Amino acid sequence: MSDNFVGFAQSPKLDPLREVQTATFEFESQSEIKSAIQLISTEAGLSSWLGKLAKFDFRQGAKLKYGEEAHGATFALIQIPKRFVIVAETLGEIDIKFREQKSGYQVSVSVKRALLAEERVQWEQDVAQIGQVFRGVANG
Repeated sequence: MSDNFVGFAQSPKLDPLREVQTATFEFESQSEIKSAIQLISTEAGLSSWLGKLAKFDFRQGAKLKYGEEAHGATFALIQIPKRFVIVAETLGEIDIKFREQKSGYQVSVSVKRALLAEERVQWEQDVAQIGQVFRGVANG
């Protein structure tokens, strides 16, 4: 049998027109980790890089609505203060990992999405903005 199954449903086929793109940012900071975690765990923080939130609920599995067109997102994983995964309609999977150090913290932000060629430029701009926000908080 050549079909792939997930549970009892057939798994979706990959779109040959889409290519998986990944962008990763890593930062170190001497400041408290609390300010960086607030970028994810508060409505104001998440709005600063995801887009204005119409619906916010900080729980694993919770649905979010953001942006002018009310795009959807979900908190796929919340492990305070180590890791957060958000799956967003426009950005894809956003995996944020924190590592506390003696003085400060280290953060790694990885964003991954399967894109059509015409979506790539806008996605790269949106992802660069995420990097700038996290870099700004890391630099104090």
